Amino acid sequence: MELRSLPPLETSSRVATAPETATPEQTLIPEEDFRLLFEHSLTISLVLRPDFTIVAANKERLRATRTKLQDVLGRNVFEAFPDNPHLSNPTGVQNLRASLERVLRTGMPDSMPLQRYDVRRSPPDENEFEERWWSVLNSPVVDEKGEIKYIMHRIADVTEDVLLRRQNQAQHKIAAELRQQAEEKEQKISISERNLQYTSQQLLENNEQLFRKQAQVNEANTKLDAYAQDLETRVRERTARLEAAIKASRDLLYTMAHDLRAPLRAMRGFTEALADEYATHLDEMGADYVRRIHQSAGRMDQLIADLLEYGRVAHVPLSFARINLEEELAVVLDQFALVIEQCHATVQVDRPLPGVCGDKLLVQQVLRNLIDNALKFVAPQTIPHLHIYAVGAEDYVRLWIVDNGIGIDPAYREKIFGIFQRLHRGNEYPGRGFGLALVQRSIEHMHGRVGVESQPGHGSRFWIELPDEMHCENPIGKA
Repeated sequence: MELRSLPPLETSSRVATAPETATPEQTLIPEEDFRLLFEHSLTISLVLRPDFTIVAANKERLRATRTKLQDVLGRNVFEAFPDNPHLSNPTGVQNLRASLERVLRTGMPDSMPLQRYDVRRSPPDENEFEERWWSVLNSPVVDEKGEIKYIMHRIADVTEDVLLRRQNQAQHKIAAELRQQAEEKEQKISISERNLQYTSQQLLENNEQLFRKQAQVNEANTKLDAYAQDLETRVRERTARLEAAIKASRDLLYTMAHDLRAPLRAMRGFTEALADEYATHLDEMGADYVRRIHQSAGRMDQLIADLLEYGRVAHVPLSFARINLEEELAVVLDQFALVIEQCHATVQVDRPLPGVCGDKLLVQQVLRNLIDNALKFVAPQTIPHLHIYAVGAEDYVRLWIVDNGIGIDPAYREKIFGIFQRLHRGNEYPGRGFGLALVQRSIEHMHGRVGVESQPGHGSRFWIELPDEMHCENPIGKA
């Protein structure tokens, strides 16, 4: 390599050589010293071929880029000094390539005043890069024919200047923000002082108005207290009259029920006597009439009993307590043991069941009615199957009783909870249309809810919701 072809730092392209007839005074630097001058130059330099292959690098270049001569010689400059892969949009390789191509195209030096081109760190952190900024000058080196033989790539490390400028800009920005904040605070203080003066005057005026209004309020409160006392007295009197009226109505209901049931019991007694003592005097039609009268009187008597029970549920005093659903369910299932055995029913209970807050007797009655329906309303030749489980919510426990019965048309889901509501004839399925009405009234009396999900022919999923046992000290909805 002829390092004599390297141009001076201040010029661009051509380097003069000593003519063969030069005098000793005109003799230039010996050729062997050019390498020493290049290698020890304080200017960070590379020498590239026109294909951008590195053919020389001085010590300052190797030191600045933390590289070794044997690792870069003969390699493409962009391969030896790649972009920082951790940057989202690096421009070092792109801009350097453009500058070198301009040198080849124009034959003139090309400068890059400021360019970020990060440097790989030394081992063992060679996969990390350090932020570096450079001022770059790319100059052509031409031969006697004017053709570019090399490109002198010289750079100056301006990283400290860039970082210092960046720090100064940040400090100037902070100072400007602080000045703006100070001015704004001074302005606010000035406004606040004016507002304070105005507010003080307003406060004095308001105090005077407040004293006058306070006197009016005191007078109004005196009148309001008197009115409240009068209203409370009237409410107590009306409540007492209402309670007396309710008691009188309840007493009348029980009296009427007793008076109605007495002739019904007599009717049943006489029809039983007629069927027993005069059976031989009655033909088949007469005996059938007697049987029908006896059954109708019995149904009427039971309906009156159901009505009394339905009315009693809404007024009976409740005894709220923590209820173990598993224990109460076991009691009810034991009451249905014979029925379950006769119809070969299966009952699946997902244990454990959570505790609830309610009235023990009402909870048992609700479970009895729901289980009775699940065992009763099944298609012929179908073995009943019940699945009972519970799901806890934030304040309530929802108990599900799922069956494989005949199901309910969605149009009747709300209707079935009314009294005297039957969806089937009495000769198909027994019942009086009171069971689910009692379930709803009992659950609502304990501050709960009841519902059903069902489709005809696909069984029913009845659910009841009751407050969980943590609310027993103060049941939800209880005054």
